[in-house]
Amino acid sequence: MAFSRKGRGVWPSCNGRRMAQTAAHLVDRVIPPVPVRQWVISVPKRLRCFLADRPSAVVALMRIFIEEIEHLLCTAAGSTRNGDRPRAARPRLGAVSFLHRFGSALNHHVHLHACATDRVFMSTGDGPPAFLPARPITQADLAALTEKVRRRVVRWFRMKRFLDADAAAVTALAIGNIGKRREAVTGGHAAGGRATAGCCDANPNQKPRSHDTSRIAWAKLMARVGEGFPLECPNCGGDIRLRGDGRQEPAHAK
Repeated sequence: MAFSRKGRGVWPSCNGRRMAQTAAHLVDRVIPPVPVRQWVISVPKRLRCFLADRPSAVVALMRIFIEEIEHLLCTAAGSTRNGDRPRAARPRLGAVSFLHRFGSALNHHVHLHACATDRVFMSTGDGPPAFLPARPITQADLAALTEKVRRRVVRWFRMKRFLDADAAAVTALAIGNIGKRREAVTGGHAAGGRATAGCCDANPNQKPRSHDTSRIAWAKLMARVGEGFPLECPNCGGDIRLRGDGRQEPAHAK
């Protein structure tokens, strides 16, 4: 059925060939032999409906996203996009974006994928453009980029009257998000620029804290529902472990 075109829905053979042909064209004719990073942006469900039937919203989202990526890469390269420079003399990145209209489960989910060079180019006049060296991108950089994109996208949707003045940025008032915006703006650093204890710059081997509530351990979820941790001994407060016969006993028991 995948090759006969007699089934309903998408055809894996045609889509696979088109995908491989596009990738071959980009590698052979478009993208130079430099490091490339994939960037993905998705918006809250309330805004996805506007992306589905308003091309101007897709264009605005893509423009804001690419501009902020370029600004980040220019900063990492120690260069700025000075507005006084001629456009041809400004550092620029190379990027190709793709619009996806569904998720992995074939659900309606309009989002953007972008393949962008991992650094920026600078014109050298008569010769080929130079690929500027840059420092590595940190988790603090990504947090700051996310916050800047969020603010600009919300501002654009407000300007187009797709959102009212009080509709956006509401989730920032949630308990788990208090302080998260401040860390994004400061890049995970204190007021004086010193890296905080949870910053990736202070401890490069430390993984960033996850805010994904869909992966909380089952014991912790039971604790939130029953207001008591099920694997805590009520007598001594120690951990409870499961025995081979399925019964529970304190971890310190012999």
